Amino acid sequence: MKNKNAGFSLIELVVVIAVMVIVAGIGVTWIGNISGYRARECAGKVASSLNGAKVKSLSKQKNTGDAYWELKKGSDGKYYVSTYYPEYSGGGYTLVEETAKVGRTSNLKVTYTDVDGVHEVDSANTLKLCYDRSTGALYEGSSGSVDKSKNISAINVSNGSRSYKIEIVAKTGKVIGRY
Repeated sequence: MKNKNAGFSLIELVVVIAVMVIVAGIGVTWIGNISGYRARECAGKVASSLNGAKVKSLSKQKNTGDAYWELKKGSDGKYYVSTYYPEYSGGGYTLVEETAKVGRTSNLKVTYTDVDGVHEVDSANTLKLCYDRSTGALYEGSSGSVDKSKNISAINVSNGSRSYKIEIVAKTGKVIGRY
């Protein structure tokens, strides 16, 4: 007569637990990569929009003035950039606004550094910059309220342990991204 044992052996149980640990480790790694990807994507879009505003200021705006750039956090918790520049149309100049979403998740944190220290961009505190038409220099401020003494030096985008820094050379408007 054969003895039928319907239970699991200790070795089978250890193998199953080891496989579960490996799968869980891979899952945690993927979650970390996804959250880092969102911050990296946002930093890339912010740097690209800064470069685009500079190009509009220096090339397109013949005798029209400076271009303005704004980074803000919307009521939905996501980040948006807006570029404002004057454009000639039908005998006069109008202010054109281009807005785009740069942060697809509300878990991002964006800060910027100027001569006063580090500031977080949130719904109450937006980052407003101005590209000087003649030099390409970058100053804090918006139309009518440019503070040339408050040169911005960096924008940081972070999500959890991942952080991406966008360095800015204010005197030339050059944007250096490290992401």
